[in-house]
Amino acid sequence: MWHRIHRNVFTHREPKCVTEDDVLICTCEVNPETGLGCGPECINRDVLVECDPAFCPCGAACQNQKFSRKQARSIHWSPYDRVRVVNAIP
Repeated sequence: MWHRIHRNVFTHREPKCVTEDDVLICTCEVNPETGLGCGPECINRDVLVECDPAFCPCGAACQNQKFSRKQARSIHWSPYDRVRVVNAIP
């Protein structure tokens, strides 16, 4: 019987603890006009890595933490799509 898990379960070892030396820390700043940080110019976004919430200088204003905050894009399935292409709505 299968059941859904909501996080990884490590049965053979303890999860790795990330240290400050393992984390790529960006140099972004919060934009005073929009109140948002870590936009398209973020070095972590350029190398396809999420910012670590504990080390990002933008803090809660960081826009490069979609997976850790579980903010996935909504998915739209078209019943008339014969090749089953997923259209992501931004």
